[in-house]
Amino acid sequence: QASFLVSALIPTTAYQFRIVSLFLGEEGAVQSLPSPQITTICAQPAQVVGLQVTNITSQGAVLAWEALEGKDQIGGVEVEYIVQLRQGAFVDNYVVREGTANSFQSLLRNTQYYFTVSARNEEGKVSDPSDEVMITTDAARPSQMGSPRADQTAAGLKVSWTQLTTNIETGGLPILNYVVYTRREDA
Repeated sequence: QASFLVSALIPTTAYQFRIVSLFLGEEGAVQSLPSPQITTICAQPAQVVGLQVTNITSQGAVLAWEALEGKDQIGGVEVEYIVQLRQGAFVDNYVVREGTANSFQSLLRNTQYYFTVSARNEEGKVSDPSDEVMITTDAARPSQMGSPRADQTAAGLKVSWTQLTTNIETGGLPILNYVVYTRREDA
């Protein structure tokens, strides 16, 4: 039984083969009947490239990438994209079935985020992740603090207030210190 490995074929494409036997002498060549039609299997999609992040705000950003086109890049016929967002130990995946962009909202202010994109075809085969891109969302103006409270004590007046603690309250900026100003009412 003779065989030959035919490589570099386009995934999910139908092929048919004929074999030609070449002879020395007067007979020349004899051709086989065509083989039954056979379709190549899905392959792993190509790596996604061209990631760009635009419209970066204090709480959002838009991630876009280049589309995979053709069976040779998709490794099949249909493709969807898996966008991975990472911030510290937090990781979340988003599936994009149409288009080549994803809008992110409700991000933390003044925070670094890392993005990668993988492609998945109809057979569930997944590409290697794209190169990672990093952004830092913008900082924002901190929230207005509420009024402080003053209580009488034997040692004087104790001033207390509610600290700004969440990313939204601080605008994503670290609080370095609090300064307490005093003003006498009779002066």
